[in-house]
Amino acid sequence: MKRQWRVLLPGAALVVSQAHLAWMLHTLTPSVIALQLSFDVDTFWRILAAWGEPGQAAYRAHFVFDTLHPFIYGAFGIAVARETTLFAHLGSAFRRVLDTALPVAATFDLAENALHLRLLAHPPGFADGLVPLAALCSSIKWGLVCLFAAMFAWQCGRRLWHATASRRRPSPCGKPTT
Repeated sequence: MKRQWRVLLPGAALVVSQAHLAWMLHTLTPSVIALQLSFDVDTFWRILAAWGEPGQAAYRAHFVFDTLHPFIYGAFGIAVARETTLFAHLGSAFRRVLDTALPVAATFDLAENALHLRLLAHPPGFADGLVPLAALCSSIKWGLVCLFAAMFAWQCGRRLWHATASRRRPSPCGKPTT
């Protein structure tokens, strides 16, 4: 039971943290993800202009929480890797990628946050080279997060399927076992 809490606690913290960030930024149009994945300097500044000062203020305010969020999802990734056997049957190289995916994604998230804060502190045109660098950090972060999420869902679904399959198998007498 102790082992389950080591995964459930960071998992619950991740759900609460992600929901809070989504709630804080849900009114921004274009979306935050559009800004994060914007390699084009003009598009980046156009998105910020479309948000206006209230939207930019909301985006700045979210960084208080988004500075902690990468540590939360990084901890969840470490907990899944150390405390479960979810990825144990996969090849060792792929398992290592999955074991480190969220902590590495968290590092890129923190770098992206630092770059965005630097850009937000200056007028458009300042250090435009940081825009594609921030988008690259964001792309790597989202790629690793999506890889982990897809494999996590796949492996959980696979386990659930196998757990219920034994209940669906007919007995030698032709009646389903219970």
